[in-house]
Amino acid sequence: MSDQITWEKCPQCGDSAAVGWVKVREITGPTVVWMPAEFDCPAGCDLTQEERLAAFDPSSWV
Repeated sequence: MSDQITWEKCPQCGDSAAVGWVKVREITGPTVVWMPAEFDCPAGCDLTQEERLAAFDPSSWV
């Protein structure tokens, strides 16, 4: 389950797609890292975990 949802450009078709993000804490400190955990494109495009990590940069919206 995601902690945050954003609408991003789908890297496959270019339409808007929902990306679900989860907070992941670093082991050594209080820093929170956001990871794209879910992806839902209305056009039916599907991304692997590796493709999600490569396509969506949390620093673009956090």
